[in-house]
Amino acid sequence: NMFYALHMTWIPGIISVLATGINILFNWLFLDWLQTIGLALATVIASMVQTVLFLVVLRSYYGFSFYAGGLVQFIVRYVLQLAIFTGLFVLFYL
Repeated sequence: NMFYALHMTWIPGIISVLATGINILFNWLFLDWLQTIGLALATVIASMVQTVLFLVVLRSYYGFSFYAGGLVQFIVRYVLQLAIFTGLFVLFYL
């Protein structure tokens, strides 16, 4: 949506094609060695590359600010909530 608002719809297209190529390459490399886990790993790697490329383009060309400290704080709080509620669920289940 951000690229559409900036009238630069070709950028997500190029990044998506690149991420798809990376996914195909890693699928081919990991399929014999790791089987289905390799397919999932290849998809995760391609998604990470795609996300990083989007952030790099937004930051370098459009001055987008990425607040890593806020993201880490959010992740820590989210994992803590998941751990507490999962523990309570398992406790009540057992």
